[in-house]
Amino acid sequence: MEQQEPHKGIRTTEEGHLNTATRRGVLGIVAGKVKFRDEMLVVGAAVLFATPVWKSEGLLVGLAVGIAIIVGCGLLIRLRKWRMGVPRSSNDY
Repeated sequence: MEQQEPHKGIRTTEEGHLNTATRRGVLGIVAGKVKFRDEMLVVGAAVLFATPVWKSEGLLVGLAVGIAIIVGCGLLIRLRKWRMGVPRSSNDY
């Protein structure tokens, strides 16, 4: 009998994409691989601006503001990468 190659199906590919997407959270999904300092700055800005909104307006609005800040910063990082010609999978920007 012939030996069969291990089957690499859709499930393996999906797990790989899921791991890379969730490794760095929302910022990683939007901008790709980012520098650690940029990640900490974006998360810090989101926490500083979303916390007062959360306390005054409620949890859902505060979460929406935090996610909006992270996505906006991620898009700016992605724009900078695109202008410099760096792929999303790189953090050389």
